Amino acid sequence: EAVQALARDGIRVVMATGDHEAAALAVARAAGIHEVHAGLSPSDKMALLRRLRAEGHQVAYVGDGINDAPALAAADLGIAIGAGTDVAKEAGGVVLVRSDFRGVALALRTGRRTVDKVRGNLTWALGYNAVLLPIAAGALVPVFGLAVYNVLPITGALAMGISSTTVVLNSLSLRFLSLPR
Repeated sequence: EAVQALARDGIRVVMATGDHEAAALAVARAAGIHEVHAGLSPSDKMALLRRLRAEGHQVAYVGDGINDAPALAAADLGIAIGAGTDVAKEAGGVVLVRSDFRGVALALRTGRRTVDKVRGNLTWALGYNAVLLPIAAGALVPVFGLAVYNVLPITGALAMGISSTTVVLNSLSLRFLSLPR
């Protein structure tokens, strides 16, 4: 399930393990992973990581052991499995609390959605304020006369409240992310 969820999101899944090739291939086959690198030492894993980066890929590395710690620390995103060693958890930028690999897809989706929300909120707030701050400062007085001047401060306050509420509600929509099915 986890591998299919990542593939649906356009992510290439590569297995890099220190286990023997036969065991690695059996697990990879069951999980639906097509690219397997078995019998790797920690330095071999680092070399693979460097090669993938040299090919222009961003690398998220998922691991749980001492042998994974260098690659977890060096990857663009290190994801440690919560049931793993303390060294791996310290090296990872993200720690999955449960040993459920579907959490990898959820973590990546959450990160992407969060960045999208931050960009959207900044665009909304900057655009809204670029239009309404000059109005609140009196830009419409020459057009409508001094009669409008008395309502500008309350209009500005209401506009700011609406802007802030919109940003908060947009951010709260992240709560509806769920594990991929």
